[in-house]
Amino acid sequence: MVAIAEPDSPQSSGASTEAGGEGEGQSSPQQPLDPLLLSLAQLTDFFHDYLEARKDQIGATVRKLVLIAAAVVTATVMAITILVESVVLLMSGLAELISARWKNYPGLGEVLIGGDLILFGSIIAIIGAVFWARSSRKRLKNKYERLHAEQRNRFGRDVSQH
Repeated sequence: MVAIAEPDSPQSSGASTEAGGEGEGQSSPQQPLDPLLLSLAQLTDFFHDYLEARKDQIGATVRKLVLIAAAVVTATVMAITILVESVVLLMSGLAELISARWKNYPGLGEVLIGGDLILFGSIIAIIGAVFWARSSRKRLKNKYERLHAEQRNRFGRDVSQH
């Protein structure tokens, strides 16, 4: 580590005395690079402080994001749990209602409700898959029609015209 001498303050006369009384009235020679080295040391220290502050700021931001993510995950799990529990209670109640109506057929309510859930779930999944396939096909068709139109505008013809 290089020791950097502080420049004389403007209030001092610039005269220094050495031990033993010799050289009174003579000023110690100041190196020409001393002010530059002092400024460089200050700049380095300030830059180090800046980097530390940025590191701490990033750490605080990461901690905040982790806490927010944990809160969102917890709230989502709770909401899904409430929704699933509500559906289970509703279906269970309907199954008991159907079973109570037809006492000669125990378990009929559970079978009907379970079968209906499977049937309606399958119908919804099939309808969703059909709509998804149609919209995907339409997006792809529109994309290539747009690309071909751009090619015709730029080159006078497109890849499909040979």
